[in-house]
Amino acid sequence: MRRLAGATLVLLAVTGCSGGQAPAPLEPSPSTTQQPTAAPSKQASPAASPTPRVLGFTDAYAYPDGVRVEVVDISHGEIGGEEAELNGDLAQGGADYVVFTIEIHNKTTTPMATDVAETVRYGPRRKRAKTTIVENSGDASESGAIRPGGVLTVISRAYVIPPRHQDDVVLTLRLRDKSHPQPAVFAGSVA
Repeated sequence: MRRLAGATLVLLAVTGCSGGQAPAPLEPSPSTTQQPTAAPSKQASPAASPTPRVLGFTDAYAYPDGVRVEVVDISHGEIGGEEAELNGDLAQGGADYVVFTIEIHNKTTTPMATDVAETVRYGPRRKRAKTTIVENSGDASESGAIRPGGVLTVISRAYVIPPRHQDDVVLTLRLRDKSHPQPAVFAGSVA
C-alpha cells in the first residue's frame, strides 16, 4: 500500500497536475517502473544442493568422480524371541526385518576415506524404520578406507518394515566425506 501511494505521488509530481488540465494517463513508463526485488534467500542455491536422484534397488548410483554405490543384496527375516530379548524390545518378537548389503566402489585414482550413514523410510507417510540387531546385520555407520579400484562392503542394521509396506521403501545412503555431499537414494520394493 505504501509503494502504491509513493508511486502515485511520484507519478503526480512527474506528470504535473494543474487545476485546469486533465490529468495525464496513469500508465507508468518503462523507465519509471520499479521491479520488485527479491529478498535475499537463506536457502542454498540449486547448484549447491540439488534434489537427489532416486534410483531403483537394482541400479547403481554413480558420482561424477567415479565413486559408485549399489545395493547388492536384500535379505529378509523375522525377529526371534532371543533377538527381541537381546534388543530389549520383546514387542518386536515376530516382526519382519530387512537387511541391505551395500557396496561402495572407488573408481578414482586416490584413496577414499569414508563414513557411511543410512536411513530407511517406508509407506506412503515415509515412516522411519526402526532398527534392530539380528545375527546377520551390521552397523549402520560403517566406515573405512577404500583404495583406488577397491570396494567397501557395508551390511546394514536390520530394519523393521511391515510386510504390507515392503513395496514402498526408500533407502538413503550418505557418504560423509566432503567430496560426496549428495546422498545416494534408492526406492521401490524390497519384498
